[in-house]
Amino acid sequence: AELLEAQEHTQTALAIAERHANERDDALRTAAELRAALERVRGKEEAERRALAARAETAEAAAAAQQQAARALKLEMSAAKEREQVALHALHDSRADAAAGGNA
Repeated sequence: AELLEAQEHTQTALAIAERHANERDDALRTAAELRAALERVRGKEEAERRALAARAETAEAAAAAQQQAARALKLEMSAAKEREQVALHALHDSRADAAAGGNA
């Protein structure tokens, strides 16, 4: 009788140990899956960060080029205004000379 009882206890203990082992294996498998998912997310985030940094760098370069172009246009406008003023003065002087010659 004691032998049968000991066998029952042993079988119960083995069943409990097997259940615990299965639960542990499931937990380890879940942890490995979660770890792999986390690594995928981290990899994606890193790739996105690099892409955004490259886009920002490109945008900054484009903005700098546009600022340089704007400065060049301002210089051209200033030079054109100066040429216009010189031409207007020359025209005015020419008319004044013509008027003085006509009055003489």
